[in-house]
Amino acid sequence: MTPRTKGRFILLPMLLCVCLTLCSCGSNESAEKPSAASSDTVAKDSSSSTTAAAGSRDNTPVVLTGSADGTVTYGNDSVTVDASHTEEGYLMVSYSGSNSKVKLQITGSDEITYTYNLHDGYETFPLTSGSGSYTVGVFEILREPVIPPFLRRQLM
Repeated sequence: MTPRTKGRFILLPMLLCVCLTLCSCGSNESAEKPSAASSDTVAKDSSSSTTAAAGSRDNTPVVLTGSADGTVTYGNDSVTVDASHTEEGYLMVSYSGSNSKVKLQITGSDEITYTYNLHDGYETFPLTSGSGSYTVGVFEILREPVIPPFLRRQLM
C-alpha cells in the first residue's frame, strides 16, 4: 500500500467521525416541545412522584460524633486510648504530652496498618477491618529516622 492510499484510509474514518459528531450536536425540537398528549402524561407522572417523595425517609443531615465514655481505657500519663465503642467501629485517643510529632498506628486482623497524626485532646479513629483484634500503637518522633514505640496495646 502506498503512503497516499494509507492517507485516504485514515482520512475517511476521521471524516466520518467528525460528521457524526457534528450531526449529534443539533437540537431536536420535538424533544424540547412535547405535544399536548405527552404533557398530560408528564403532569401525571410528576404528581405521582411528588406523592411518592412525601413517603420517603427524612434527609435531614445528622452529624455523628464519637464518645469517650472511659469504660475501657488503656494508656499512661500522656496517652489515653478509649476502646469503649469498638463494637461500633471506632476508638478515641487522647494525647497530652509535649511532643509535636506524635503518630497513631492501627493494625487490624487484615494486617493493614493505618497511620494517623495525633494532636491535643480526644480524636476519633475508625476500626476498618471489621470485628476481630487490633493492635494500636502510639509513637513519639524523637529524631526523624527513628520512631520508638511510646505505647503499644493489643485490643480484643
